[in-house]
Amino acid sequence: MQANKMTPDLDSVVDELKFLRKYEGFTQARYSDQLILPSLLGGKHQSFRFSRMHLIEAIRTIHDPRIRDALLVAFGLMKNYAYLSTIQDRRDIYSKRAGRKYDTLRKWEDIGIEQLAAVLIRSRECDVL
Repeated sequence: MQANKMTPDLDSVVDELKFLRKYEGFTQARYSDQLILPSLLGGKHQSFRFSRMHLIEAIRTIHDPRIRDALLVAFGLMKNYAYLSTIQDRRDIYSKRAGRKYDTLRKWEDIGIEQLAAVLIRSRECDVL
């Protein structure tokens, strides 16, 4: 994406989202290092809390509740999962709750990240118009 408010490409947004689900998940330190997502979540001038809430709202627009919850868990945004410091820990615990295998959760996350990236880009396009 260029500085002239061009629409970011889907693959770049997906890459940043996949990075942010790893390790501690969506944290202020990890988020502040991203190049594209801050512009899609309200801009660098917005507080982390605002950007976090914007991300949660975008995730909630995803229709499939399994995918929605898998994303909230993956990013460490769901209550009772935020304290877990690795994606593996979050998936292990959530897989038991959801009654699904680890690989299924990962597939749901990947599908959800593609959908989420599209939602964020469309949201940005509406803001620019």
